[in-house]
Amino acid sequence: MLVAHVRDQIARDLTGATMGTCARALRTSRRTLQRRLRAAGTSYGEQLRRARVDAAWQLVRFSDLKIAAAPRTPIKLYVAASLFKNTRLKANRRLRDVLVAKGYPVTYREFHGGHDFWM
Repeated sequence: MLVAHVRDQIARDLTGATMGTCARALRTSRRTLQRRLRAAGTSYGEQLRRARVDAAWQLVRFSDLKIAAAPRTPIKLYVAASLFKNTRLKANRRLRDVLVAKGYPVTYREFHGGHDFWM
C-alpha cells in the first residue's frame, strides 16, 4: 500500500519529485519513508525510476506524440536494451539517436539478458 502511495505522489510531478515532497505529502518524515520503503524491499530512487519508465512507455504506446517533434524537457535518460529482444533493438537504437540529436543526456547500454536484468 505504501509503495502505491509513493508511486502516486511521484506520478503527480515526475520532473520535480523528491523524497522530501513525497514524505510531506504522505505526512511522514523522510527517514521514516526511507525505512518503510526499505522494509517493503524497495527505495524511493527505485520507485522514481519505475514511475519515469512507466510514464515514458505510456507516451510511446498510447500517444501520437512523436519524440522528434516534442519540446525538450530537462531530464536525463538511461536506456538499457536487451540483445535477446531483436524486435525492439532497432527501435531502442532509433530512440537513442533521436534523443541524442535533441540534446538529451542519454546513457545507452545493450546487454545480454532478459527481463530479469533489473531484478
